[in-house]
Amino acid sequence: MKYSKKRILNKEIPDENYSGVFDTIKVHRNLTVKAVEVHLDVQHKVPSELAVELTGPDGLTVTLDGPGKDTGKDLIKQYSGDVLTQFVGKKSAGNWSLRVIDTSKSDVGMLNHWTLHVQTRNSKKSEIFFGSDTAINSTQVCHSKHPISEVKIDVTTSKALDAKAKLILESPAGTEIALPVDQSRRSVSYHKQLQKLVGESPKGKWKLSVVSQTNVQLERWKLNLKTLQNVPLAQDDLTKIEGIGPKIKGLLYAGGIKTFSKLADTEIQNVKAILDAAGPRYQMHDPSSWPRQSQLAANGKWDELAKLQDILDGGK
Repeated sequence: MKYSKKRILNKEIPDENYSGVFDTIKVHRNLTVKAVEVHLDVQHKVPSELAVELTGPDGLTVTLDGPGKDTGKDLIKQYSGDVLTQFVGKKSAGNWSLRVIDTSKSDVGMLNHWTLHVQTRNSKKSEIFFGSDTAINSTQVCHSKHPISEVKIDVTTSKALDAKAKLILESPAGTEIALPVDQSRRSVSYHKQLQKLVGESPKGKWKLSVVSQTNVQLERWKLNLKTLQNVPLAQDDLTKIEGIGPKIKGLLYAGGIKTFSKLADTEIQNVKAILDAAGPRYQMHDPSSWPRQSQLAANGKWDELAKLQDILDGGK
C-alpha cells in the first residue's frame, strides 16, 4: 500500500529563523513502513542557505538537506533512500512533519508545496470497506481559502458499482453533488459534473459518501483542486431578493450561500434547514421564491425581477 498526500502552502520562510516553516501531514493507517519519499518545492534564490528536516510519528528527525548542499536557484527536489531508510520498519500512523529553515538573512524564500509518500507492507484489510446497504463516508481536508476555479475527483473501487449504488460528493460549503455511477468501470473520473462548485471556498472537509447493495471496497479517491490565488470569494447582496433581510443574509453567508447563483442552485429544503436552525424567529420565513428570484438576479434580468417582486408578498 502507498499513502501519498500533497500540501500546497505558499508560506514565506523567515530569514535566519531556526523555527523555520513547519507543516504536518497526518497518516491514519498504522502499518509497517517499507519506504518514504518526500517531494519538495521551495522558491529561493540561494537554496544553499536552506536546511530541511523530516520528523516521523515516533519523534525521529532526519535531515534531508543542509546549508551548502544545493546550488543554483530554487529547491525543487525528491528525497528517497539515504537517511529516510531510518523510518523503515516503524509504524506509519501519526504526524509526519516537515521543517524548512533559512539560515541566512540574504533572501526570503517560499515553501510552495511538499508531498509525502509512505509505502507500507501490504495490509489484509482495505482502506475502506462497505457491504450490502451500508453507507461509507470518507473525508479529505483542504486548507486553501482561495475560491475554486476547477475541481476533479478520481474514484477507484475494487469492482464497478451496481446500478442502485449512490455516490455523493459534499463540499465544505455543504453543496452536494450526486455523481453518476459507471457500471462498466471501477475507476472513474469526474470533472464536468462539478462545475457548480466553482467560486466556492475549498477550505474544510470534503466528504465522499457511497451506498452500495453489493460487497465492494473503496480503494482510493483523489481530489484535485485548482484555485484563484489572491482573488476574494465572490458574494452578492442577497438582500436584493424579496424576503431576505440583513440577518437572513448573514445566516445564508454563514451557510456558504453567498451569491445569487449559489442560492438559485440550492435546494429549498437546504435553505429551510438554515432558517430552522436559527430558531423560531426565522422558521416563519418561506424561501420557496428565492431560487427563482436569484436566478433572475444572477442573469442580470433586473426588470423581470422587479416585476416578479411586485407580485410577491414577503418573499412568498
